[in-house]
Amino acid sequence: MKSILAYVLIFFVSASAADEISVTLPESWVVQGSVIYKDNVKIGELISKDSWPYESGEDFIASFKNGFIDDPDTTKFHSSGKFNSIYWVCRVGAYEGANGETGIWYIRRFWVGGPILTLYSFSSCTDGFSEALEVASSVVESST
Repeated sequence: MKSILAYVLIFFVSASAADEISVTLPESWVVQGSVIYKDNVKIGELISKDSWPYESGEDFIASFKNGFIDDPDTTKFHSSGKFNSIYWVCRVGAYEGANGETGIWYIRRFWVGGPILTLYSFSSCTDGFSEALEVASSVVESST
């Protein structure tokens, strides 16, 4: 996999310091702000550990299994697991795009000791999973 190293500065209104997330992405992927694009299509996001401060990977998985108060009725927990030190969850839900398109999407989140990598799929939880794990294994967050 050819890749590029991307650095993302994430600023928080309530914090005086910025957090920096570094991630190695496949060549055709780019990061703008905290959003990940492939061929000009949003395929994911990087989320700072300050936004969702889980104590452990088990807490991370449990929260997604339980769901959130603002979840749409169509969003359901699908699966979860652990690969080496990466905890992951997959949830499935209905989406409606900006141009009125609708369908099912799979929201895959990877917790890597703090920061969270989110990658979307329109086909399954396992679509491109080995590549997703490779990208997740490269995510590192540090305070500047």
